[in-house]
Amino acid sequence: MTITGGKRVSLKIAAITKNYIGDYLYLSAAAYHKAWHKAWHKAATSNALLVRLAHQSDHQRNTLAHRLLKSGAVLGTSFVADQKATIDNMSSTLNPVVMIFIVMSGLLSFVVMYNLTNINVSERIRELSTVKVLGFYDREVTMYVSRENIVLTLIGIIFGYGVGNALTWYILRQATTAQVMFPLTIHWPGYVAAAV
Repeated sequence: MTITGGKRVSLKIAAITKNYIGDYLYLSAAAYHKAWHKAWHKAATSNALLVRLAHQSDHQRNTLAHRLLKSGAVLGTSFVADQKATIDNMSSTLNPVVMIFIVMSGLLSFVVMYNLTNINVSERIRELSTVKVLGFYDREVTMYVSRENIVLTLIGIIFGYGVGNALTWYILRQATTAQVMFPLTIHWPGYVAAAV
């Protein structure tokens, strides 16, 4: 990799971890010294601290940040909770768009099923009349036609789960940036709502 000053150093990647917000390179002190001492001929100095705090409110985080900045020993602070809140706010703006897609998809599927049933009945009117003449009741004739739609709907739901997951994964991959990664997380109420 190329570091500040245009010098190149080689690093061995021991493992890769997923960071959904931001991207980082983690090095032990020994690995940092081995790579950077060759380039700069000086020891590593810490210029950032990663601190795990107990759960804090927004007010507590703001107070801590102001105290640290006021002390003069800190140039900036960044809280994971604030980054998460920013991402949550950004993604919540997509909720109306998602609702429009859901409603329009539901309407489209209703229109398609309605038209298919009408076409099915109109093309088979003679067959259905023959079935009625043979003594079938209205409910039996209705189920004779509806049974096909029910089977096709169940096949469509099962097939739709697979294709829907694949399309959602593709869209989320395209939306991924260097700073934000969206995991494919669909909870069971989403599957129930899609099937309904």
